[in-house]
Amino acid sequence: MPLRAGVAAVAVATACHSFPRSASAQEEAVDTVSIALEGTEAIVRHRIPNLGDRVVALAIRVPGQSIEVRDVVREGRALLDAALSEEPDAYRFEVESGAPIVLAYRVSGELGRIPLFVPAGRAELTVAREFEEPYLIRVTGEPARLDEIDTATSLPRFERLNEGVLEARLSSLPSFVRLSGGGLLSFGRVADLLALAVILLGAWWAWRRLRRRRADAGS
Repeated sequence: MPLRAGVAAVAVATACHSFPRSASAQEEAVDTVSIALEGTEAIVRHRIPNLGDRVVALAIRVPGQSIEVRDVVREGRALLDAALSEEPDAYRFEVESGAPIVLAYRVSGELGRIPLFVPAGRAELTVAREFEEPYLIRVTGEPARLDEIDTATSLPRFERLNEGVLEARLSSLPSFVRLSGGGLLSFGRVADLLALAVILLGAWWAWRRLRRRRADAGS
């Protein structure tokens, strides 16, 4: 079945007839999710397990984003019968395969949240799938671009390596990766300011109650 995608507010770009083979996809470690940032796009590559004789996976839909499948590889061979379709809140990917596959796709547009295709099952859009070995999520890109990412407030929480690469090791595969930017209005700074405001408000309320009690005791 050729790759297809419905027309919606968020466009999904597709390959019309086949997916080119990718040597990097074939060589990718099975426990590694690779996210390469390239301008306003992200190239994502990761392994998806099979369910019986098919691979079925879902990815959340993010406003302002489009997805294009680049290649689908199983045991070094490209698969041509993959299908990408739309559900109300997710993209559904299917391909006949009696073994896990490596899926490579391009995410364009808004990159604050980068969807990952998780094995089908409605709950798995929010509940991660457990694996025997830790999952390594690696983010690469231009050093200046990676320097803009706030690792403390991104999800998952990344470690910045010497060469600028970001890595996170998890016991499960999340449904998306959130890359938070730095700056005065970054997610982390806003969260810190909100937390400080709550603390100050609580202290002011406690001081006001204490003052009122003293006033009542003295009257």
